[in-house]
Amino acid sequence: MPRLHGICKAAILGALVLAAGCSAGDKGAAATDAPQPQASLVRNTRYGAVLGTAVADGAAYAWLGIPYAKPPLGSLRWSPPADPDPWPEPRFALAPGSPCSQIGSLYGPPAQGQPWGSGNADWFGAPVGREDCLYLNIWRPAGDVAGLPVLVFIHGGSNIYGYSGDPMYDGAAFASQANAVVVSMNYRLGVFGWLVHSALHTGDPVADSGNYGTLDLIKALQFVHDNIAAFGGDPGKVTLMGHSAGAINLFSLMASPRAAGLFHRAISLSGMLLTSTQDNGSAYAQQLLQQLAIRDGYAADSNGAQHYLAAQTPAWISSYLRSKADTELLVAATAAGAPPLVFNDGTVVAAQPEAALASLPFLDGETAEEGKLLAENAFKVSDAQRFRLMLQSDPDTPSTLHLGDLVKPVFLPGVSPALYDAYTGVYTAGAHAVFASSLHTVAAHQPKTYAYSFDWARQPQPWNVVYGACHLMDVPFIFGNFHGNLFSEGFGGANASGRAALSTAMMQSIAAFMRSGDPNTPALGTAWAPYGSAARRLHFDATPQAAQITMQ
Repeated sequence: MPRLHGICKAAILGALVLAAGCSAGDKGAAATDAPQPQASLVRNTRYGAVLGTAVADGAAYAWLGIPYAKPPLGSLRWSPPADPDPWPEPRFALAPGSPCSQIGSLYGPPAQGQPWGSGNADWFGAPVGREDCLYLNIWRPAGDVAGLPVLVFIHGGSNIYGYSGDPMYDGAAFASQANAVVVSMNYRLGVFGWLVHSALHTGDPVADSGNYGTLDLIKALQFVHDNIAAFGGDPGKVTLMGHSAGAINLFSLMASPRAAGLFHRAISLSGMLLTSTQDNGSAYAQQLLQQLAIRDGYAADSNGAQHYLAAQTPAWISSYLRSKADTELLVAATAAGAPPLVFNDGTVVAAQPEAALASLPFLDGETAEEGKLLAENAFKVSDAQRFRLMLQSDPDTPSTLHLGDLVKPVFLPGVSPALYDAYTGVYTAGAHAVFASSLHTVAAHQPKTYAYSFDWARQPQPWNVVYGACHLMDVPFIFGNFHGNLFSEGFGGANASGRAALSTAMMQSIAAFMRSGDPNTPALGTAWAPYGSAARRLHFDATPQAAQITMQ
C-alpha cells in the first residue's frame, strides 16, 4: 500500500494533490475517476495515521484497506494474527486491501487487475487473492459528529469465498442514511483460516486452536475497540452483523471468551450456530496432506500417500505444509473436499458453544426463498455462464431469457415455476429449520430478540422466479447498494420506488437496533414485536411503488 511522505501538513497536502493528479498518467479525464484524498480526512490509529476520501457524492467519508494485523506470511501462516507494523507517515486508505486467498467463484473477487462486473469470468475455478489480506474498511457520514453507533460486518461465502471489497457491501449509503459508522474486514479463509494438525502445534492453546480466521475477526474487533473513536464511532456501542458463513462466525464470536465485551448487539443474516471438533479438523488436514503428496509425486493414490505421510516426522510435516504456495494449498484443498468451519476448541470458541452464547440484543433475518441460491444443482448452466447472463441482463429491458434457459427440468417433461419453487422449497425449508434452531437457543435467554422474513421478489422475469427472495437478497437492501453487484439484473426502474422505500425502512430499523437494542422505528409503519414464544416475525416486502411491511 502506498504511503505519504512529508514533514508537515502542508507538505502532505501538496503530495496528495500531486499524487492524485498524476496517478492516472496520460489517461486524461480518467484521472478524475480516481478517489481524491483529502488532508482533512487524516485520522490517527494506534499504528499510524490513515488518509481517506469523500464518497457517495460527499455524503460519507471512507478509509479503505487499513491493515489491522501483520500479513500472515511465512512463520505467521497458521498463527494468531499479530499487530501490524506501525507506519510513520500518513497512509493512503483509498481502496480495499487484497482479497484473501481462495478459488475464484460466483461469490468471490475477480482476478487481480480485473474489475468486478467486467463480464470476464475466466478466474472461476482458479486461485485468486493473496495471503496478505488482513485489511479493514471504515465508512462514516460526512461531518464531525462523534459517538456514533458502529456496525461491523462479516461477509459470507462458506468461509472459503468472499471479500470485504464486494460492491454489495460498500458501507457509504448505510453510514449516511443510518448516521452510523460501518466497518468491514477480510479474514483468512479455508485452510488458511481453519486448520488443525498436531505437527503445527506450539503448546499455546490459542495458536493450536486452528481457529485462525476466528482470531482474525477478534483482532479486527479489537482494532475497532481501540481506534474507532478517531473515526467518530462509539466503542461501547458496536453491533456485529454477519451473513451466511459470516453469521456462523458471528455465533462463534458470541461463544468466544476472547471476544467478550468487543460487541454489544448481534445481527444474524441467514445464519446459525455451527462448529466442528478438532478431530474433524485433523481428519481434513490429513486429506489435504494426501492430496499434496499425490500432486508432488510422493504417492500414486490416497492409500499410498497415507503410508508415506505416516513415516514422516512432525517437523517434516510442518515444514512441508509451510513450504507450499497458497495456490498449491488451494488446489489441494479443493480436491480434499469441503473443510470444517469453526472448531469448538475450548479456548478460542467454547467447547459447548450453545451454553456459552453471550446474552446480547439479537436480530435474526432470513429470506423467504433461501433455497433458490442454495440449490446450486438446480442450474443447468455453469456458474461462469450464469454470471455472464446476469451481467448482460438489463433490468429495464424485457429479457429474452426464460426459466428453462437457466434451470434444469426438475420433473419431466419440463421445468415450470411451480416445480422449480417446489424443488428449491426443500432447500429453503431445511435452511429455515437450522436457522430457527439457533434463533430459539438465543431467544430462550434473551428477551430482546427480533426476527424478520425478507419476502421481496419483484425482479423482472425470469429473475423473479430464478432468485426471488433468495439467500443474500436482503443484503443489498440493508446496505442500499443496487448497482454493480451480483443481483443488479433485478433492480430496474419498474421496482425502484418500492425497493428504495423498503431499503430505507430496513436501514432505519437496523440503526434503531444499533442504538437501543430495539429495531422499532416510525419508518416501519408498524410495531415490531419480539420473537418470543409465538415465533413472531416482521415481513419485509414492497410493491413496485411502496414498502409493504407487516407483522405476522
